[in-house]
Amino acid sequence: MISHQYGSSDNSSRPGGSMVTSTYASNTQNTTFYLVTDSDTANTMVSIVQQNCSSVLNSGVSNAPVPYNASDPNSPKPEEAVQYYRASSAALMLEGYNNTAQLSDNTTLPDISLPTNIDTNLLTCLNETIGAAIPLVDAAGLTAWNPGVTGSAYAVTSFWLLYYVFSMIF
Repeated sequence: MISHQYGSSDNSSRPGGSMVTSTYASNTQNTTFYLVTDSDTANTMVSIVQQNCSSVLNSGVSNAPVPYNASDPNSPKPEEAVQYYRASSAALMLEGYNNTAQLSDNTTLPDISLPTNIDTNLLTCLNETIGAAIPLVDAAGLTAWNPGVTGSAYAVTSFWLLYYVFSMIF
């Protein structure tokens, strides 16, 4: 059963703002990924992904977040998801991928393998960067993780993460 806890994708009162899509295309192959998440997260992630993945990104494709419209047939669909992040509040989608097993309540259905002709360098860079850098709590209050940052940034992130976890428990 699908929960519509935050209403439609254009609901600006949802945490982080309305849902948006950022496009990340390969500079060597016909491979396009989309990050579907809230507006605040997408805006935070654009510069981080560009910084970490610039060597494999097509610089001619805009990464600027655009409103997500589930009824638009050209928008990413749930069956195109290849990875979920942050309790499934963000998803990396592969254009043209169709894993309908994700739409079923039957957990015994096998997932459909990713196509073999995709840019796996871009997929790896996006997955590692997003997985490590996606803000876990209020993006405005945290400095996003960056592989070159050490010490105090990790301490601040760890503090907020622990604070968030304990506030959920108690």
